[in-house]
Amino acid sequence: MSPVKILVIDDEDSVRIPLMKLLSLEGYEVSGAVNGAEGLDAFKQLAPQVVVSDIRMPIFDGIEVLTRIMESAPATIVIMITGYGDDGFHDLVLKLGARDYFEKPVAYEELLSAIKDELGSVDG
Repeated sequence: MSPVKILVIDDEDSVRIPLMKLLSLEGYEVSGAVNGAEGLDAFKQLAPQVVVSDIRMPIFDGIEVLTRIMESAPATIVIMITGYGDDGFHDLVLKLGARDYFEKPVAYEELLSAIKDELGSVDG
């Protein structure tokens, strides 16, 4: 059985790189993108089961990324992260199809638990 693919989209290296390393250590096949446009291209090429995306990014923001992913692959598990606290996006992203929402700094164990829970609900 092939490993679960996760795409991490965040313009901040200090968030994206450690998160990718953590998820790789958990056995996931992890890719990264530095903005929404690159993230959508990577999504089309890789077809990951899980996407972790920042909300505020250059080119396409996370809302646009989420909307396009839900239009093309609604079964994808999308988890949104933001460094701006609950700036009104929490309810919006859940309404648009995100499975969860975390504020930065991301509590990695909580994020990992959310990913595992979502994958379990898909598998089970």
